Amino acid sequence: MTQITAVASFRRVTPGIVASARLAMANDVPDVTKSEIALLLKRAAPVLGIDGTAYHVMDILLGLSRAEDWKGAGRPIVAISNAKLAEYTMRSERTVMRCIRRLVEVGIAAYRDSATGRRFVYRDKQGDISVGYGIDFTPSRVRAAEIRVAVEQYQVKLNRELAAKRDISRLTRAVEDLSNAFPENSATWREQVVELQNSGLDIERRAEALSALHAEIVVSTTIDRFEHNLSCEGDISVMPNTNTTHESIYISNNKRPRSNEREDQFKVGSKAAYMALEKKPPADARTKQAGLDGREGRDPDTVQGKSWGRCPLGCSRLAAGKRRS
Repeated sequence: MTQITAVASFRRVTPGIVASARLAMANDVPDVTKSEIALLLKRAAPVLGIDGTAYHVMDILLGLSRAEDWKGAGRPIVAISNAKLAEYTMRSERTVMRCIRRLVEVGIAAYRDSATGRRFVYRDKQGDISVGYGIDFTPSRVRAAEIRVAVEQYQVKLNRELAAKRDISRLTRAVEDLSNAFPENSATWREQVVELQNSGLDIERRAEALSALHAEIVVSTTIDRFEHNLSCEGDISVMPNTNTTHESIYISNNKRPRSNEREDQFKVGSKAAYMALEKKPPADARTKQAGLDGREGRDPDTVQGKSWGRCPLGCSRLAAGKRRS
């Protein structure tokens, strides 16, 4: 059965009000939770042009709706007077009426007026609305998918504009640095930047134009600064000798663990042997060394007796006690 949304005769009808009334008469209404639609409408407020007191009124009306009215055949109708809303928002009734009208014209609510203009809701024993007059949020249920897509597109656009603002700030500083580095062209470059800022282009196109200007300046200032001489003159032609074939373990085990030079350095007639003969100590030094070595052949008892003779009396007694034991 088609729902009928009546608009009171005392209201000035606009195309937005008629479109919202038509959405409120839809039969196939998708289910959506109250928390989900409340979050979605708050995120869509900048897209729909809802701000200030209108946002506050929308928040109050969504809070007064029941969660079960957003599912099935229910209709989320809120019955509250303009005087009560004015008290909640601390605004005049005229302001509240204008805010409700804005919510209706953007297509998220609809007027469901009684014959006298009063707002009230009657419910049956199951809690469903049997008779209701007030502010109907059925258009929000119908447009939930559309509003969600609009919010995502708005978020993408907002991210692009934010990236463009950052690029404009970064490139403007870069051009200013180049102007300070090359004062002969600074006046022209700064004038071009000012022209782009006052061109009236949107922020994304202005960022693209400023990026092209910066690239042009960089190319013009660096084209003759460095010589790209990549010739091979003076290079040494050496073929790399990289042996990636491993030796067999049998071959490596048969090789000596050290080089032949170490084997030959102590052979007779080699330079190392000749130097060793030159550094041989003289005969007197050998005699003294032999005299020192001769002391090693003395009697051990004699050496020990001389050593104990130099010790004090206490040490001698201690040694004698050890001998008796």
